[in-house]
Amino acid sequence: MVTRRALWAAGLTVAVAACSQVSKLDRFEFVDACLPESADATCKGVACGPRTNNCGEPVMCPDTCTAPDTCGDNASKQANLCGCTPGDSPTKCCVPEALDASCKGLECGGTTNNCGEPVMCPDTCTAPDTCGDNAKKNANACGCVSPDAAVTCASVACGTVTDKCTLSVACPSTCKPLYGCAIGGAASNTCGCTGGAMQTPPAPDGCTAYSGEAQYGNEGRTYYVCGSFEQPKGRAFCQAFGTDLAQPKTSLQNTFLASIVPANPWLGIEDPSGCPGATCAFAWLDGTELSFTNFAFGEPSNNSGNEHCIELNRFGAQWNDVPCAFKQLVVCETTCPGP
Repeated sequence: MVTRRALWAAGLTVAVAACSQVSKLDRFEFVDACLPESADATCKGVACGPRTNNCGEPVMCPDTCTAPDTCGDNASKQANLCGCTPGDSPTKCCVPEALDASCKGLECGGTTNNCGEPVMCPDTCTAPDTCGDNAKKNANACGCVSPDAAVTCASVACGTVTDKCTLSVACPSTCKPLYGCAIGGAASNTCGCTGGAMQTPPAPDGCTAYSGEAQYGNEGRTYYVCGSFEQPKGRAFCQAFGTDLAQPKTSLQNTFLASIVPANPWLGIEDPSGCPGATCAFAWLDGTELSFTNFAFGEPSNNSGNEHCIELNRFGAQWNDVPCAFKQLVVCETTCPGP
C-alpha cells in the first residue's frame, strides 16, 4: 500500500528532474547561440575571397582588386592576396607602375614599364631643343629644333648666318637704299655699298657714269645719268642694277647733281603714305627725314592734288613737285666708289 507520503516524495523527485532538464536546455541554448558580425567586419583588410566570420560561418568577401589583377587562384589559401586570373599571361598579371616611375631619368621618347609594356614618356626637353629624331633609340636624348628665321635674323641686316642648331639661315636684307647687303655674307650685320663687294656696277646701256668729288661732299658715290621714265619706272630701272634714284642730301651734292644733267631729273623723294591729304609729308627714299631741302618759292604746291613726286630744276638746282606720271630724266646713285 502506497502511502500519501510516498506519493508526495515521488512527485517532488519528478519535479526536480524536470527543472534540471529545463535548466540544462536553457544553458545549452545560451552557450551555443551566436550573433554574426557584419560582412565588412569579417572582410576588413581582405581584398577578395572566402573568409570565416566570428561565428565560424563562411563569408565570401567582395573582390576589391583593381585591373589588370583579380582575386587570384590562391585566394582560398591567402584571401587578401590579389593575383592574376587562371590562364593569363605573366604580363597581364603584372600591375603596371606609374608612368613617372617608368620615365624616371628620361627626357622624352618611348620606353617599357615594369610589365614590359610600351609607354611614351612626356617631352621634358626645353626650347630650342625637343625630343629628337633619335628618341626611339635613345629616349633620354633631346634633339635640337631650329628657332624661327625671324628670331635668328633679329639683329642681322643681311646675309647668311648660323642658327642655334648650326644650320645656315639666309636672312632677308634690311639695308635701305642707297646701301645694300655686303656681298658674300662675310659681315652679315653690316650694310655695304650697292652694286656688290664695294664695287661700282657697270653703267647700263644708255647711261653715263659720273663719280662724286670731294669738293662737293659726295666722294665715294657714283651717279648714272640715264634716259627718261615715269617716276615709278625710273626707280625700278635703278634698283634693277643695285642703285636708287639720286638723293642729294646737302647743298653741295645738290649743286653737283644739277651740273651733270642735260634735263630736269627725278629726285629720290616721296611721301611714304602716298600723300593722302592736301599736302605731302615728303622724305628720302631710304626713309630718313629731309634735313636739307631746296624747294622753289611756293613749292611744293601739290596742284590738282596729284603732284606727289619731286624733280630737280637743272637751272638753279631748285626743287618742284610734279605728277609722278611725267617722264623725267633718271639719275641713279650708288654709294660704291667710282671707277
